[in-house]
Amino acid sequence: MTQTTQNQKNILLLEDDYILAIDAEESIESETNFRTELATTVDRALNILKNKLIDGAIIDFNIGQHNSVAVVRYLKTLKIPFAVVSGTEIRVLKQNLDEDVVIWTKPVDYHRVACSLF
Repeated sequence: MTQTTQNQKNILLLEDDYILAIDAEESIESETNFRTELATTVDRALNILKNKLIDGAIIDFNIGQHNSVAVVRYLKTLKIPFAVVSGTEIRVLKQNLDEDVVIWTKPVDYHRVACSLF
């Protein structure tokens, strides 16, 4: 597992829109002591969670033709704080997610989302 420096937090960022992901990563890293681990697929996100020390996560709900429910469930199992971000209506998301899942509606300030995790 990857070690973090003192007070540094590793944030998993699951986002399939590469341009948005790069902007989000820059927003998070430029204004905090957080380091992002970027995943553009559900499989990659699960691999990161299994092999790296992750302190929190920001998860886009719609990833290509799939959703990120498997990642959300795994994060809950690991007890890692996370938030779901999506352009999908919240009532639709609530049909697929537990009531206690924190949802942010896009567009979002990724820096604020990351800081809200801790």
